[in-house]
Amino acid sequence: MSRLRPAEIARRAGVHRSTVSRQLRLWPHLLDEAGTVDLDEYLAARASGLDPALQTRGPAAAQGSEPSELVRERTRKMAAEAELAELDLAARRGELINREAAARAVEDAFRRLRNRILAAARDVVPDLARDADERNMARRLVGALGDALAALHVEFLADAATGGDGATTA
Repeated sequence: MSRLRPAEIARRAGVHRSTVSRQLRLWPHLLDEAGTVDLDEYLAARASGLDPALQTRGPAAAQGSEPSELVRERTRKMAAEAELAELDLAARRGELINREAAARAVEDAFRRLRNRILAAARDVVPDLARDADERNMARRLVGALGDALAALHVEFLADAATGGDGATTA
């Protein structure tokens, strides 16, 4: 039964000194009054189902060996938390838009566009029926559609200036 200082235990066990220190804080019964540890007792305690977060393999573990499942999961969790923090910050800065609100705005714009085009067609069809010249009919139809789109453009600009609800924005 050889009792050694924690630094010597670490060297003989092939782990970092901080690993031995962390483990001895959990197993204070292994330390005697002089601050020494029995090597065999330490190795037995280490082999008896120690929390993987407290197990390291010393300097070799930090030099490119395959990361443990615990390390991979912690890394994945940290990346997810960082991404959530970025999204939260962007939302607080007003850099994100509400998908449902954007979809409603697009649907409204296309509904208004369709209604304007259909109304323009209904208004011009009776006049087109009286005209026998196809070129003249096409010219009048394009003109009616252009007028409808121009009116819709003015309407959209007015909505943008008033915030879409009739209240003028500063």
